[in-house]
Amino acid sequence: MFPPVRRLLDHGYGVIDQGYYGDVNIVGDYSLRHYSYMFQNPRPYLFKLLQREGERATWPKISSIETHARVGKTIQHCLELLSYQHDPEKKTAEFIAV
Repeated sequence: MFPPVRRLLDHGYGVIDQGYYGDVNIVGDYSLRHYSYMFQNPRPYLFKLLQREGERATWPKISSIETHARVGKTIQHCLELLSYQHDPEKKTAEFIAV
């Protein structure tokens, strides 16, 4: 097989084989100040501050999270349909509604 074709097939398999649950990494903007929090006793204001920063980092990723969840459900549904076609005695109630 030609190397570019093999690479393309390997990449395609990697996309299909990966799980689409929790694949979105959300990372806030950290500074030295954040690392100093590890050496302090946690205080309520610190929890609120970090929660707010986490929410701000999450909002731009909401669309991506929704897309990944939809792709994951669709792939799961397709795999179940293929499994059903392979073994038609399975009940249709086992399918996930998309």
